[in-house]
Amino acid sequence: MTAIPETMPPLHQGRAHGMSGGVTDDDAWALRCTSAMAAGDRSAYEQLFLARCGFVEAEAARRLGTRRDLAEDAAQEAWIRVARRPRRCNGVADLDA
Repeated sequence: MTAIPETMPPLHQGRAHGMSGGVTDDDAWALRCTSAMAAGDRSAYEQLFLARCGFVEAEAARRLGTRRDLAEDAAQEAWIRVARRPRRCNGVADLDA
């Protein structure tokens, strides 16, 4: 399994901090974490969830508009899909998509 760092840099909502068309530290973390997760590292999934759960739920609420009451369910469904089919993401933008 691919090892991921014990401490992760904070991932910012939306785009990676300092993104200027190149790979940032956040992008490198997203790649390492999702690669480890795709290789079967369950702790990588947990770290990904802890780092991005707030963003996923906020994005679900934003997209649902007047149906914000469903945001938690939509976010939970997204995380279930990630757990069932983990894949490697090259950066934060790819991960957030």
